Amino acid sequence: MNNTVENKQGIQLTIKDVYPHRGQYGINEKVKIHVEIYNGVANSKPIYLQYKVTHLHEVVFFEAKELHVLNEGDNHLVVEYMPPAIRNRGYGVEIKLQDSCKTTAFDVLDHWKERPRYGFFK
Repeated sequence: MNNTVENKQGIQLTIKDVYPHRGQYGINEKVKIHVEIYNGVANSKPIYLQYKVTHLHEVVFFEAKELHVLNEGDNHLVVEYMPPAIRNRGYGVEIKLQDSCKTTAFDVLDHWKERPRYGFFK
């Protein structure tokens, strides 16, 4: 999917990257998802950022946030989510800005030894 879009106000937006603060969280820990956005025009009008969290094919959380100020150039946002207190689950995250979309994932575990990760996030 092309991650550069031009919205109704003519602002060129690009989701550069989406990633969790950590790959694994404990029960009752708030998850932080970092969103990097490039805005090609100063003085942007309000836009909507949507994010949803899924477990397997079930949507467990959805929110749309209106963003009033994006600086020209690079912007960094953090969205937060408190997953249900259910252990040993993996979640997918989808971030949308207009027609632009990126995804990432995280796990909720009692202990990191239950599901150690090898390799790197993309």
